[in-house]
Amino acid sequence: LEGDKLAVNLIEETAAHLAVGISTLINLLNPEAIIIAGGFAARAGDLLIKPLLNGIKAKTLPWIKDDINIIQSELGEYIAARGAAAIALDKSFDDLF
Repeated sequence: LEGDKLAVNLIEETAAHLAVGISTLINLLNPEAIIIAGGFAARAGDLLIKPLLNGIKAKTLPWIKDDINIIQSELGEYIAARGAAAIALDKSFDDLF
């Protein structure tokens, strides 16, 4: 965010790799939405999201490309911990009943 060229290049490279994986999933599964979440995505913001979206659009099949709904999560950087806690609670309640 302060203009460090190395950091910006690493974030852009990360976005390119993520775009390959996400576009492959979109091409195979045609999901209704893709949600980008986590601390890294939240902190990197547009430095990650803009090149990621460009990469996904470039690598997605043309007839699917217009229907892509990519959302940045609003749940914050601890979303993985919240998800793990939800699974643990669900498992605990299954064991009780």
